[in-house]
Amino acid sequence: MPNPETELQDDIRDAIGTLPGVIVWRNNTGLATHCDCWRDCATPQACPSCGARLAPRGQLRRVRYGLAVGSSDLICCVDGAFLAGEVKTKGGRLSADQRNFIAAVQRAGGRAETWRSVEDACAGVEGARRWTK
Repeated sequence: MPNPETELQDDIRDAIGTLPGVIVWRNNTGLATHCDCWRDCATPQACPSCGARLAPRGQLRRVRYGLAVGSSDLICCVDGAFLAGEVKTKGGRLSADQRNFIAAVQRAGGRAETWRSVEDACAGVEGARRWTK
């Protein structure tokens, strides 16, 4: 069964991604754990996914991906202005990291908002247009 928040993100991307002067990117964030599978070393431990010996000191590498911890789902450029949209369903709540990201963007002079509908996102884009003039 599809995730309602993912469906809403797709609907928003479809709606605002075709507007003139708007570029929108989906910002996937998370943490990946991997080893240097190409590197053979003398450690006795092995990578749990491929069986290769782990990197020196026998440690897996942890790599964060995405813009930043708590960064918004959709990152936009609207007529040259930065706009971040955190997509939430009607009952969805922002995490502390998401609230911190939105506050940081706003402190830096960018626009960051929570979008619960396509209409919210379209209003955010129009607000960004007015803000840049």
